[in-house]
Amino acid sequence: MSVESPDGKWTDGPWQADSRYSFTPKFPGIYVWLVCAGAAGSCAGGTCESGPSEQRLLVAVWTGLTRRHTRPIGSGPMDDVYIRGMNAPRGTADFELYAWIQDLHEAMDLLNGTFSYDGWSHTYQAPSLKRLERTLHWFLDRRLGGDMDTLLLRSVAGYLGETLLNQAGGRWGWDESLDGGIGLPVVFPDPVLELAPVVPLEIVERAVAEKTGTVFAEEARRLRGAVRARKRRKGNGTWEPERLPTPWIARAELESFTMAKRLLNWGWYHRNLHRWSWAEEAGGGEERWNYRPESLDALEELLVERFASVEEYNAVAKEDFWMHAAWYAGECVVMWKKARWQYLEPNPDALPGTPYAADNYWTGTVFIRQRFRFDGHAEHPTNMLRAVFAGHRLREVAERFPDPVRGDYGY
Repeated sequence: MSVESPDGKWTDGPWQADSRYSFTPKFPGIYVWLVCAGAAGSCAGGTCESGPSEQRLLVAVWTGLTRRHTRPIGSGPMDDVYIRGMNAPRGTADFELYAWIQDLHEAMDLLNGTFSYDGWSHTYQAPSLKRLERTLHWFLDRRLGGDMDTLLLRSVAGYLGETLLNQAGGRWGWDESLDGGIGLPVVFPDPVLELAPVVPLEIVERAVAEKTGTVFAEEARRLRGAVRARKRRKGNGTWEPERLPTPWIARAELESFTMAKRLLNWGWYHRNLHRWSWAEEAGGGEERWNYRPESLDALEELLVERFASVEEYNAVAKEDFWMHAAWYAGECVVMWKKARWQYLEPNPDALPGTPYAADNYWTGTVFIRQRFRFDGHAEHPTNMLRAVFAGHRLREVAERFPDPVRGDYGY
């Protein structure tokens, strides 16, 4: 097995599970994070610095509001109803819906790779809902702290909404009247059923409050009952509701399913390389290269000794020695700051300039990010090293990542 390294090179090595290596993004909305930390960030002097992170978008707020409205269903896998908000102002219904749809890949990957356990069937079908509800209660009972509960609720609501769409057809929408005018994602069933929109976050709220373990399944049964009733009224037993497909959320498209072993394999390759050869070759052995903060000062000294400019570094950046040096800088941050190694698979059908498109700053290569917090930071390890030639101290680059809070974020 092999996996792409921080600069796009493929290497081999033994595989062993390690929870520090994870496979997908986080943040309040992956769309906003990808844009702010990439395209909207500023790049100068050979290094890129992330723009300000969005703090509000797509945070699961429990509300009891029920005002709803309907809109017509579009058609096609990437219908205009899902992409027309791409350039809309933030805060508008079109933008919020677009951001929610883009964020569902992240939410589903978190559910599949973080908020589930062995045997989880990520099918978006009604039989999986009872287990989903049990999983929700199990994780909430663990009191993970930090932003983890909100991430869990958002992921569960996304999966529930997709499953309800498979029962009653329709599409996602955004209701601006909910959550005090901020709005929440809603599911519009197929209009021919003449059903009111469903707010998945409200259903999740009810499941948490009632603790019966059957709230999700009962909602799916209610919607499917409406489908059966229409079939009987129309005398058409073969009719099924139509739904607008949501792109890039099938289990086979989630990095936790497609990239897990390959990314873990890559990490263990570098850890063994560090132990058996790199630390000695770099000088000082493991006593010097011990993953402590001061070892980044040593790495900075090594860079300055070997290279006079970022151009000289770039010329050898893909050599094994310097690729491992980039890995080492990233691994130090992973250890101190509770970050994660991440990989985003490019979506071949994504429009240029959108999240998961091949032209996005974060897709198609490994990077590090504080996955489980809304105020987290991310960096490409090679750009961390390049920052030295732009006048930054390497340890200061690492300090862009907020310190972990004891007891929070699942630790």
